[in-house]
Amino acid sequence: MPTIDLQAKIIPPTQNVWFVRPGKDYKLYQAFINYNMILADLPSLDLRSGVTLAQQPQLINRIHRSRAIRKWYRGDREDSFPSRNLNAYPDTVRDGGISQLNSVVERYFSEARRDDIVLVIPGAYTSDAYVGALTEDPQEIVSLSLEYMYSSEPLQGRRVEWLGKTAKKTLANPILEIAAKPNAFVRLGPELRRDIYELAYPGFVWGDDTNARFNVTSSEYTSYDDFLIQGFFNFVSSNTRAIAEGNPHNVQGFRLAAFERAGEYTPDLKTDINSPGYLNLSSTKVVPLVVAALFVAAVEIGPSAQPAAEAGTLRIGNSLAAADDACVAEVERLALQQLILLGADGWAEACEKARHSADRNGLRGPARVRR
Repeated sequence: MPTIDLQAKIIPPTQNVWFVRPGKDYKLYQAFINYNMILADLPSLDLRSGVTLAQQPQLINRIHRSRAIRKWYRGDREDSFPSRNLNAYPDTVRDGGISQLNSVVERYFSEARRDDIVLVIPGAYTSDAYVGALTEDPQEIVSLSLEYMYSSEPLQGRRVEWLGKTAKKTLANPILEIAAKPNAFVRLGPELRRDIYELAYPGFVWGDDTNARFNVTSSEYTSYDDFLIQGFFNFVSSNTRAIAEGNPHNVQGFRLAAFERAGEYTPDLKTDINSPGYLNLSSTKVVPLVVAALFVAAVEIGPSAQPAAEAGTLRIGNSLAAADDACVAEVERLALQQLILLGADGWAEACEKARHSADRNGLRGPARVRR
């Protein structure tokens, strides 16, 4: 029995998105990317992995020592090397610099939680900014020594799974303005998060915002190709409207539905077709995920998806959501009813159009078929 896996991230309201600077003058940028981690630019902090920040002994002393060691490496090194003895340093904040560093440490190893998103931006505008997810709890601390930075002095940070990237020059101006300031670790507001989520997740649901990205991997992309792809999107959207509004008799085949007004069920479309590129659907309805489900059904299952829907042997789920997720249930209802109402001939025509886009343009959405 085939199952369509939407692979859509259900973003919890508790998830945060952080801008993380890759060290002074972006010197840690390549290490962040190559080693799949983010690192606080604080040598020899020597925190204990597996221990919460609140339980780390002599934390403020450690920050004082780290700042002293960092200053020595960045200076002319004529003075003697700073003491490694924690008792040689104050156990109080004392100044604004230590207060700022303490805030950075708290965000790295306490406030930023597992599954939070991090954005790392390079120095050069033509280089790529990376978006990733923290893969472990804050107390799971990793260490890395970089000879070019602080000799054998270890840096500490968190493991990251990189999820997406984009050229720095494509980022929104408010994000670039944050990066231009001396911020080391900053929480981004909700108004800045949507573009970041689009980079991180091919499909996602964020509150009442539903999104699906279709990547175009071929270098060939003509106006006819664009016509067919957007025709398939509107074909699904208008038929979704008919079912959702209780008018199943209005479900139509590709030739008619592709040009039917879908009203508020028409998703917003953002395109970046640079051969390769993408088409991104977003809506306050679940339409983008219905499109994703039916597109992968057309391409990977084909005409046999229609009788499977009628027989109840085709299912739609989401490996990234709870089994009883209401959004997934609604997507399944709308997609399967469409298949049933289209009939064998109506669905076969839609399969032909979808497969043209998949074969010629390498079009691929977030959903996958599991057998």
